[in-house]
Amino acid sequence: MIRPHHLLLLAVSGPAAAQETAPAVPEGIADVRDPRGPVSAEALGRGEIDVPGDPVHDNEFRIHGNLGRLEYQSNEGEAKYVWDGFAYAGGDYDRLWVESEGEGLFDGELEAGDVQVLYSRAITPYWNAQAGVRYDFAEPELWYGVVALKGLNVYWSEIAADAYLSEEGDVSGAFEIEYDALLTQRLIAQPRFEMGLQAQDVPDLGLGAGITNIEAGLRVRYEIAREFAPYVGVSWARRVGETAAMQDPGEDSGSVSFVAGIRIWF
Repeated sequence: MIRPHHLLLLAVSGPAAAQETAPAVPEGIADVRDPRGPVSAEALGRGEIDVPGDPVHDNEFRIHGNLGRLEYQSNEGEAKYVWDGFAYAGGDYDRLWVESEGEGLFDGELEAGDVQVLYSRAITPYWNAQAGVRYDFAEPELWYGVVALKGLNVYWSEIAADAYLSEEGDVSGAFEIEYDALLTQRLIAQPRFEMGLQAQDVPDLGLGAGITNIEAGLRVRYEIAREFAPYVGVSWARRVGETAAMQDPGEDSGSVSFVAGIRIWF
């Protein structure tokens, strides 16, 4: 409610008081444009731009680990265990990346297992280029050079494409894609597809040129906490092409498995 003394103050102060408190209006674009031009995130990260005020705490050193699969697979009567995980240490752009995956029968035989140590560099906000080495510790033991590309595709599907060069000079690769579909805030369905490739026949490893194997599965997990989630699902795996032709006569080239496991990250 406007009272009489308010009107008196307005009359006394007049337009001069309003002009004293009004902000100055820029006369041209030069008054509002940063004279240094556009500032990139890379220039800020390198410390080339002196930004006044308190610093923003980005590009901090951090450690993260993710055991995406630690599971039991029924494997049509020959039950086996499977692990697949990674960890990294570093900032937003440069990281030391370590990952491992493998599988074995519960009777004690290790069928496959490897560990990779990679340098990872962010090349876009959603993609990382990687290079390093891989060591297969299941028989026969082998070393590989690795180049890889990992990131998020459309619809936030996670993609990993790896190329390997073994110490014997053999070239191979792997492609993997998975997607998290939220059924509720805690119940998540994850379809997953994986494919192996080989540039030439490697009889010692039972691998033929071309696509060597494919695996497709669906896992449904319940996140008791964001960092811990048990899951169940189904997985189908098959050797194909020349690799399937190299296997022993009568040996089944594919299997369907019920899977159950846990997913942990920190």
